[in-house]
Amino acid sequence: MAQDIPVLDELRAAPTSDGQGVVVEISALDGRHLAFGMHRIAVGAVAASLLDALARAPAPELSAPPVRVPVDAAGIMLSEHGETLLVLETGGAALAYALSPAVLAQLCAAIAAASSLPPGGSARHPTNRRHDA
Repeated sequence: MAQDIPVLDELRAAPTSDGQGVVVEISALDGRHLAFGMHRIAVGAVAASLLDALARAPAPELSAPPVRVPVDAAGIMLSEHGETLLVLETGGAALAYALSPAVLAQLCAAIAAASSLPPGGSARHPTNRRHDA
């Protein structure tokens, strides 16, 4: 990285008082700090831009540990062009990822394996109670 561009060390974000955006505070390795606000509509575009830049970057020698982000909703849908999309929603922002047929097949196999019942298992609720009564 260029010497004059600060390298991210820590990032914190919190919702704005009106709930329409986020305030982001960044600390750099060299001790510099940056704070900025972002409207919630822009969060998806910023995340997509970062992911796009990462996809075009050369493969790193070392990888960082994965970061867990709470997801409010996840689903699969078709785009207007017939592409299969994985849609993740968190904090009012939605990100959609186009899935290739090979990745979609792997995802379906993983979901099927995770949700399969043990031999002799039953799909009914364990308490045998009706939930519509």
